[in-house]
Amino acid sequence: MQICCLFCSSSVFIIILLQVLPGYSENVEMRIVDEPTSYSWQTNFNSDTRAGLTMRVPPSPFSGPQHLQRLDKRCFKKTLKKYEYEFCPFSNVTQREVGSVWNSFHGILGVWQEWKIVDNHFSAMHMSMGEQCGAHPREIDVKLVCGKDNEILNVTEPGHCRYEMIFSTPLTCHQHSMLVYPALTKHLQHDWDQLLSEYTDEQITEKGYNKGMQAIFKKAGYIQEFASEESQHKEETPHKAGDSETGKRFSSLDTCIEAYESLDRELKQTKAQLQVFV
Repeated sequence: MQICCLFCSSSVFIIILLQVLPGYSENVEMRIVDEPTSYSWQTNFNSDTRAGLTMRVPPSPFSGPQHLQRLDKRCFKKTLKKYEYEFCPFSNVTQREVGSVWNSFHGILGVWQEWKIVDNHFSAMHMSMGEQCGAHPREIDVKLVCGKDNEILNVTEPGHCRYEMIFSTPLTCHQHSMLVYPALTKHLQHDWDQLLSEYTDEQITEKGYNKGMQAIFKKAGYIQEFASEESQHKEETPHKAGDSETGKRFSSLDTCIEAYESLDRELKQTKAQLQVFV
C-alpha cells in the first residue's frame, strides 16, 4: 500500500490512499481531515505571531472630546464583503480576510496616533503605522458620524493601502459634540482667544496664525510632534529657482481673491462658533 499525503492549505490535510494491484485498479478513497491552525504561509514560526497581532508602535493616549471616552477600551466588528474589520477606538483597526483559507490577510491597518482637525472640528481619527505595504506602512482615517448605534458603516481604500472608515455613534449627534474649542483646557482656550485677536487685528499673518494653532493642538495632545511622511517629503522637496511661497499659492489675482474670501468666511464661522461659549 502506498500512502501519498498532500499538504494543500494551512488548515486542511488531504490524505489519498491508493492501493495498486497488478492487473486492475480501484476507486480512490479520499478522507479530508480538518486540523485547525492559527498560521498561514506567511507565518514566521520563530515569532509569536500565532498568539495574536502585535502593534508596531504603542497607541497614543486618549485625547479629544471627553464624552468619547465611552468608546475607549471597546471594540466593534463588522464584516463587509470579504473582509472583517475590528475598530478599537484609541487603539487600532484590524482587517481579516474571510471566506478564504489560502494565504489570507489578517493584519493591523493602523494604530491610533492623532486627530485630524478641520475648521475647529475633530474631523477624523488618524491611525498609522499599520502592516507594511510595499515601501510604506498602512494607515487609516476613521470618521465619526451621527447614528443611533455604535457601528462600522463602510470602509474604502481611496489610496494604495490608505483606508477610510465611517463609524456611526450617538455620541456625535449633538451639533457641538466634535468642536475643538470647548474640549480645550481654560488655559489653551485663552491662548486661542489671544491668537485669534492678534490675527483679527492683523498683528500676525495667516501662516503665523496656523502655526500658533498647531502649537495649541500639540499642547492639548490632539496632534503629534512629528510630521507625517507626506508633509516631511513636501518640506524636503527643494524649491525651484524663482519660486516663492506666495507665487506658488497665488498664480493670479483671481486665485488670491478667492483664497481671501474663503479665509474671511472661515474667520466669520469661527467667531460665530466661539460666541456660543462666551
